[in-house]
Amino acid sequence: MSVAGQLLLQGELLDVPGLQQLELQPRFVALHPTLTQQVESLDFSWFRMSVERVRWTDHENDEHWLRPEDLFGAEPDPLADLTADDIADVGERLDDELLLIFRSLGGRWLARSSELVHIDRYGIVAVVDEPGRRSRARVPFPERLDSAGELHAALGALLRAARSSPQAGPGQVRFVETSRAVPGREGPDLAFATLLDGVEGNGGSGPNVETVDGAAHGDSSSDGTGGDRPVT
Repeated sequence: MSVAGQLLLQGELLDVPGLQQLELQPRFVALHPTLTQQVESLDFSWFRMSVERVRWTDHENDEHWLRPEDLFGAEPDPLADLTADDIADVGERLDDELLLIFRSLGGRWLARSSELVHIDRYGIVAVVDEPGRRSRARVPFPERLDSAGELHAALGALLRAARSSPQAGPGQVRFVETSRAVPGREGPDLAFATLLDGVEGNGGSGPNVETVDGAAHGDSSSDGTGGDRPVT
């Protein structure tokens, strides 16, 4: 069974007992009202899949096989609600600093431009232009994020590490302080408008993060691309 083109579930289909069918029917019809007649017919049968293997295709189109317990024990990504506009806004506010991050922390030393395309609890992903190729690259955060409110500190950690890299020369880094309200977003975990505000002041202060490990953290893949970790 394919789910959203990214998950492929393999396993055995088992008959659902009659009493459980009565519980499933109203829930299914509520989600698929156009199938009400088929569900109420005698030709409609219920099956349950006993999942044995899961294949996950990540954002780089790399495939990874997972155990069912890895999938069923996963937690929602706290950054899953970020829209494409949100991510583009972060990229615009980082400006040239995004390219600096991927040059110094992502190993793309010859990169000429970069476009932020994805943010999750494990790191950031950008499309990077280099001589002769255009491809995705990932830079992991120092630690897995457990809430959206931790994003600004994680970005600040990447900025500090990039600034201290030999790739960062004098005058290359600029920090923009802005503040704007986003209608409909309330609470500390959804204060996206100020994610970059105050990450680092002009005096060089900021989050209490001294270094960033260039390798992926413990629950990410060894190559830093986000593969072979539990889906979250």
